[in-house]
Amino acid sequence: MGRRIVAVTGLFGAWLNQVSLELELAGGCILWPSQDLQIYGAENKYKTNAENYELLHMHSLIMEECGLGWFAPHRPRFYSTPYPGPAEYIAQFPEDQDIVLTDNKFCFFIPLWQSYITDLVVVNIADAECNAVVRQWNPAADNRQRSAVIDNYRQSLEGDVGLADKVWYIDNDKVKINDFTLSSGAAVKEDRPRSIES
Repeated sequence: MGRRIVAVTGLFGAWLNQVSLELELAGGCILWPSQDLQIYGAENKYKTNAENYELLHMHSLIMEECGLGWFAPHRPRFYSTPYPGPAEYIAQFPEDQDIVLTDNKFCFFIPLWQSYITDLVVVNIADAECNAVVRQWNPAADNRQRSAVIDNYRQSLEGDVGLADKVWYIDNDKVKINDFTLSSGAAVKEDRPRSIES
Protein backbone atom coordinates (compact mmCIF):
# COMPACT_ATOMS: atom_id res chain seq x y z
CA MET A 1 0.00 0.00 0.00
CA GLY A 2 1.35 3.43 -0.93
CA ARG A 3 1.29 6.71 0.87
CA ARG A 4 -2.04 7.87 2.24
CA ILE A 5 -2.99 11.52 2.22
CA VAL A 6 -5.98 11.85 4.52
CA ALA A 7 -8.09 15.00 4.69
CA VAL A 8 -10.14 15.48 7.85
CA THR A 9 -13.06 17.91 7.77
CA GLY A 10 -16.45 18.60 9.25
CA LEU A 11 -18.73 21.43 10.28
CA PHE A 12 -18.08 23.92 13.08
CA GLY A 13 -17.61 22.24 16.44
CA ALA A 14 -16.63 18.83 15.06
CA TRP A 15 -13.64 17.43 16.92
CA LEU A 16 -11.36 17.24 13.88
CA ASN A 17 -8.32 17.66 16.11
CA GLN A 18 -8.98 14.39 17.97
CA VAL A 19 -9.40 12.43 14.74
CA SER A 20 -6.25 14.01 13.30
CA LEU A 21 -4.24 13.27 16.44
CA GLU A 22 -5.42 9.64 16.28
CA LEU A 23 -4.22 9.49 12.67
CA GLU A 24 -0.91 11.04 13.75
CA LEU A 25 -0.55 8.37 16.45
CA ALA A 26 -1.13 5.77 13.72
CA GLY A 27 1.88 7.16 11.80
CA GLY A 28 0.50 10.07 9.78
CA CYS A 29 2.17 13.49 9.83
CA ILE A 30 0.41 16.79 10.35
CA LEU A 31 3.66 18.74 10.26
CA TRP A 32 6.57 18.13 7.91
CA PRO A 33 10.02 17.39 9.38
CA SER A 34 11.71 20.45 10.87
CA GLN A 35 8.74 22.68 10.03
CA ASP A 36 9.16 26.17 11.45
CA LEU A 37 6.47 26.78 14.07
CA GLN A 38 7.78 30.22 15.01
CA ILE A 39 5.35 31.87 12.57
CA TYR A 40 2.67 33.68 14.55
CA GLY A 41 0.05 31.19 15.71
CA ALA A 42 1.58 28.15 13.99
CA GLU A 43 2.53 26.24 17.13
CA ASN A 44 -0.82 26.99 18.76
CA LYS A 45 -2.75 25.80 15.68
CA TYR A 46 -0.89 22.50 15.85
CA LYS A 47 -1.06 21.98 19.61
CA THR A 48 -4.69 23.08 20.00
CA ASN A 49 -6.35 22.01 16.75
CA ALA A 50 -3.91 19.52 15.18
CA GLU A 51 -3.75 21.83 12.17
CA ASN A 52 -0.83 22.82 9.97
CA TYR A 53 -0.61 26.60 9.73
CA GLU A 54 0.66 26.45 6.14
CA LEU A 55 -2.43 24.51 5.00
CA LEU A 56 -4.74 26.96 6.76
CA HIS A 57 -2.81 29.88 5.30
CA MET A 58 -3.14 28.49 1.76
CA HIS A 59 -6.91 28.13 2.17
CA SER A 60 -7.23 31.55 3.83
CA LEU A 61 -5.42 33.24 0.93
CA ILE A 62 -7.94 31.73 -1.49
CA MET A 63 -10.83 32.89 0.69
CA GLU A 64 -9.33 36.40 0.81
CA GLU A 65 -8.82 36.41 -2.99
CA CYS A 66 -12.54 35.68 -3.31
CA GLY A 67 -13.49 38.32 -0.73
CA LEU A 68 -14.78 35.70 1.72
CA GLY A 69 -14.22 35.11 5.41
CA TRP A 70 -14.53 32.05 7.59
CA PHE A 71 -18.26 32.63 8.09
CA ALA A 72 -19.00 33.02 4.40
CA PRO A 73 -22.58 32.40 3.26
CA HIS A 74 -21.26 30.98 -0.03
CA ARG A 75 -18.18 29.07 -1.10
CA PRO A 76 -15.28 30.32 -3.21
CA ARG A 77 -16.00 29.23 -6.77
CA PHE A 78 -13.43 30.71 -9.12
CA TYR A 79 -9.90 31.18 -7.90
CA SER A 80 -6.33 30.67 -8.99
CA THR A 81 -4.46 27.64 -7.73
CA PRO A 82 -2.12 29.16 -5.18
CA TYR A 83 1.63 28.90 -5.27
CA PRO A 84 2.81 27.24 -3.22
CA GLY A 85 -0.18 24.95 -3.65
CA PRO A 86 -1.06 21.34 -2.90
CA ALA A 87 1.86 19.82 -4.85
CA GLU A 88 4.41 22.04 -3.12
CA TYR A 89 2.78 21.44 0.27
CA ILE A 90 2.94 17.66 -0.12
CA ALA A 91 6.54 17.85 -1.40
CA GLN A 92 7.59 19.06 2.07
CA PHE A 93 6.89 15.59 3.52
CA PRO A 94 9.02 12.45 2.99
CA GLU A 95 7.65 10.41 0.07
CA ASP A 96 6.99 7.37 2.24
CA GLN A 97 5.15 9.36 4.94
CA ASP A 98 1.36 9.42 5.32
CA ILE A 99 -0.01 12.97 5.58
CA VAL A 100 -2.96 14.30 7.58
CA LEU A 101 -4.68 17.47 6.33
CA THR A 102 -7.04 19.11 8.83
CA ASP A 103 -9.27 22.13 8.21
CA ASN A 104 -12.95 22.96 8.69
CA LYS A 105 -12.73 24.85 5.40
CA PHE A 106 -11.46 21.77 3.56
CA CYS A 107 -15.03 21.21 2.35
CA PHE A 108 -14.53 24.22 0.05
CA PHE A 109 -11.28 22.87 -1.37
CA ILE A 110 -11.95 19.21 -2.16
CA PRO A 111 -11.72 19.98 -5.93
CA LEU A 112 -8.31 21.65 -5.37
CA TRP A 113 -6.99 18.59 -3.50
CA GLN A 114 -8.89 15.76 -5.24
CA SER A 115 -5.91 14.49 -7.24
CA TYR A 116 -3.77 14.33 -4.08
CA ILE A 117 -5.93 12.97 -1.26
CA THR A 118 -6.46 9.23 -0.91
CA ASP A 119 -9.01 9.41 1.91
CA LEU A 120 -11.52 11.95 3.15
CA VAL A 121 -12.71 11.66 6.75
CA VAL A 122 -15.91 13.56 7.56
CA VAL A 123 -16.69 14.18 11.22
CA ASN A 124 -20.48 14.52 11.50
CA ILE A 125 -21.94 16.84 14.13
CA ALA A 126 -25.53 17.51 15.19
CA ASP A 127 -27.08 20.70 13.81
CA ALA A 128 -27.89 22.11 17.26
CA GLU A 129 -24.31 21.63 18.45
CA CYS A 130 -22.90 23.17 15.27
CA ASN A 131 -25.27 26.15 15.55
CA ALA A 132 -24.23 26.71 19.18
CA VAL A 133 -20.55 26.79 18.18
CA VAL A 134 -21.18 29.27 15.35
CA ARG A 135 -23.19 31.43 17.78
CA GLN A 136 -20.26 31.36 20.21
CA TRP A 137 -17.63 32.16 17.56
CA ASN A 138 -19.72 34.73 15.68
CA PRO A 139 -22.08 36.28 18.23
CA ALA A 140 -23.08 39.15 15.91
CA ALA A 141 -24.78 36.71 13.50
CA ASP A 142 -28.51 36.12 13.84
CA ASN A 143 -30.11 32.70 13.42
CA ARG A 144 -30.71 33.23 9.68
CA GLN A 145 -27.06 34.18 9.09
CA ARG A 146 -25.80 31.24 11.15
CA SER A 147 -28.04 28.87 9.21
CA ALA A 148 -26.76 30.26 5.89
CA VAL A 149 -23.14 29.69 6.95
CA ILE A 150 -23.81 26.16 8.19
CA ASP A 151 -25.80 25.32 5.05
CA ASN A 152 -22.95 26.65 2.90
CA TYR A 153 -20.40 24.38 4.56
CA ARG A 154 -22.75 21.39 4.48
CA GLN A 155 -23.72 21.88 0.82
CA SER A 156 -20.08 22.35 -0.19
CA LEU A 157 -19.11 19.14 1.58
CA GLU A 158 -22.05 17.11 0.31
CA GLY A 159 -21.62 18.47 -3.21
CA ASP A 160 -17.96 17.49 -3.53
CA VAL A 161 -17.58 14.46 -1.26
CA GLY A 162 -17.95 12.19 -4.29
CA LEU A 163 -14.70 13.57 -5.73
CA ALA A 164 -12.70 11.66 -3.10
CA ASP A 165 -11.78 8.04 -3.82
CA LYS A 166 -12.42 6.89 -0.27
CA VAL A 167 -14.80 8.61 2.11
CA TRP A 168 -15.08 7.74 5.78
CA TYR A 169 -17.62 9.03 8.27
CA ILE A 170 -17.43 9.27 12.04
CA ASP A 171 -19.92 10.84 14.44
CA ASN A 172 -18.64 13.58 16.71
CA ASP A 173 -20.36 11.88 19.66
CA LYS A 174 -18.17 8.80 19.06
CA VAL A 175 -15.03 10.91 18.85
CA LYS A 176 -15.89 12.46 22.23
CA ILE A 177 -15.77 9.00 23.83
CA ASN A 178 -12.60 7.99 21.94
CA ASP A 179 -14.42 5.59 19.60
CA PHE A 180 -12.62 6.04 16.30
CA THR A 181 -14.53 3.47 14.27
CA LEU A 182 -15.13 4.82 10.79
CA SER A 183 -18.05 4.01 8.50
CA SER A 184 -17.39 3.98 4.80
CA GLY A 185 -19.19 6.18 2.33
CA ALA A 186 -20.57 5.46 -1.09
CA ALA A 187 -17.27 6.30 -2.80
CA VAL A 188 -15.44 3.56 -0.90
CA LYS A 189 -15.01 0.13 -2.42
CA GLU A 190 -15.10 -1.57 0.99
CA ASP A 191 -18.39 -1.21 2.83
CA ARG A 192 -17.47 -2.50 6.26
CA PRO A 193 -16.71 -0.27 9.25
CA ARG A 194 -13.02 -0.16 10.00
CA SER A 195 -10.80 1.21 12.66
CA ILE A 196 -8.86 4.39 12.01
CA GLU A 197 -5.63 2.40 12.15
CA SER A 198 -6.55 0.28 9.10
